[in-house]
Amino acid sequence: MFMRNQYLREIKEQNSWAYIAVDHNNKIIDYNNKAASYFPNIKYEELLFDILPQFQLKWLSDKVNKRIIRTHSEDRLMLEFISKDTQCKKMLFNDIFEFKNVSNLWCEIGQTPINLQPFIECYDDAVLITNGKGIIRAFNNKFIQLSGLNEDIINKSIYSLEEEGAIPHCAIVDVIESRESHNSLIKFSNGIEAIITSTPLYDKNKNLIRITSTIRNVTKINGLYQRLSSEKCQNKREFFSKVKLREAIDKLNLGTYKSERMREVFNVIENILGYNLPLLITGESGTGKTTMAKCIYFGRLKSEGEFIHVNCSAIPESLMESELFGYEKGSFTGAEKLKKGLFEAAENGVILLDEIGEMQLGLQAKILNVIQEKKFYRVGGTKPVEINAQVIAATNQDLKKLVEKGLFRKDLYFRLNVIPLNIPPLRDRKEDIPLLIEQVLKEMNAKYNTRKSIDTKAMGILVAYDWPGNIREVRNLVERMILLSKYDLITVNDLQADITHHVKINSIDEIKQEYAGDENSILQLEDGKTLKNMITELENKIIDRAIEKYGSVKKASMALGIDESTITRKRRKNEILKREYS
Repeated sequence: MFMRNQYLREIKEQNSWAYIAVDHNNKIIDYNNKAASYFPNIKYEELLFDILPQFQLKWLSDKVNKRIIRTHSEDRLMLEFISKDTQCKKMLFNDIFEFKNVSNLWCEIGQTPINLQPFIECYDDAVLITNGKGIIRAFNNKFIQLSGLNEDIINKSIYSLEEEGAIPHCAIVDVIESRESHNSLIKFSNGIEAIITSTPLYDKNKNLIRITSTIRNVTKINGLYQRLSSEKCQNKREFFSKVKLREAIDKLNLGTYKSERMREVFNVIENILGYNLPLLITGESGTGKTTMAKCIYFGRLKSEGEFIHVNCSAIPESLMESELFGYEKGSFTGAEKLKKGLFEAAENGVILLDEIGEMQLGLQAKILNVIQEKKFYRVGGTKPVEINAQVIAATNQDLKKLVEKGLFRKDLYFRLNVIPLNIPPLRDRKEDIPLLIEQVLKEMNAKYNTRKSIDTKAMGILVAYDWPGNIREVRNLVERMILLSKYDLITVNDLQADITHHVKINSIDEIKQEYAGDENSILQLEDGKTLKNMITELENKIIDRAIEKYGSVKKASMALGIDESTITRKRRKNEILKREYS
């Protein structure tokens, strides 16, 4: 008893714990300064429940002597009963987060206090725990070893540590702002790179009360690269390039292809993603040059900046320089304040110079200087502005011919054409057309809340069509069919007349080329051979030619706009005729 009283006297004097004593009516009869700091409204003879509404009467009689209680969603107190005598009940309170020794940090399951440290020390990864406002509440030794920080970061704000440069901007801040889980790649002041995964925890009222973050040293995942030998990932750069490119392709719906030409295009993109090189994308109008530039942007390992699209043919020549490079205040009439240009807007990102073949020669020289020197001057400026942006140029013109005509600078052409990227037209990759049409059809059905599909004959004509407008024309045509077709099944009757006419003309031209100089061979009159027999023979020659060209009955039927069963039936009939006239 003497030792307990001595212990209580020390607590009351040193204020290491908040001390409160209540009588048999639960009225406060004693407390210390620490208690007054926790409960500003505390008074003698006041009921304990008035200053601590969360306190429950049953706690005074049960066998539990330690528990966690809350004053609101953030503050938690450790409650320890020293005495539960009928006449005088004595209790101690302390903020569970005031312990400076990391090994004494606590959390709670329900109202039961749980020492947090043994749990997080079991993790293989570094662990950092903050409250809902970003105040550090716990961490394990692996975090100290990984980050190089000291234990005195306990109870410090993640925001203040970021300002001090001790911890970089990371996923914890993103979780507080978005209230969703986040991942981020960070680099500590000791030079170690790590991946941090932060997950929020909410109370029953959906208040953000805790954020648990696991931090993994990037070097530990080197073993993963070795296990990906089937993907031929030779290093980290190649691994992340593959991952980022796949994410970009999915984001932009570019995965609808199976042609070798498009595989070659994406192979080139994969090889250049890790390098900040100038690029030249060529291709006919509507092939998707802008979308491919966006794919490169989204697939970059570091894409902190913006994607800036500049249509060189849409901006007047007199305004082009000031739009691209900005201008200084007072540089010309109306320049009332400094304006940053589009190159500065693309800092750490990508700037696409679309239709660069339309750019004037004088401005081409300045573009060349930006690419080579990584700096430029604003209009009216005397100080160079440094820039770090990837320059991508796109055109549907033959720049080499423009160079020969003196309409495009040779030095800029060679600087841009380091790694040419040509997007093939749809007529050169017909195997991609059905996939593309189905994808656009799915998008338009979702857009207009319809359930339309295209029958085999109509699809065959669409595949045989040359698509001079390429992907842009596909989107426009499919949307038109969705809106104008009366029924859910789109047939040949729903196609535009110019498309069906174009396909028929091409088919006749192919037949003429196939049998040029040998017309009589298919028109020879033989005894007993009727006009119907001759037409059947001609049909089968066309069918055989189509199968030879497209490689299968299915593809041939699509190209000719007929069913597979029709081809099979006609070929069987032709075999019978051959036996009759042999």
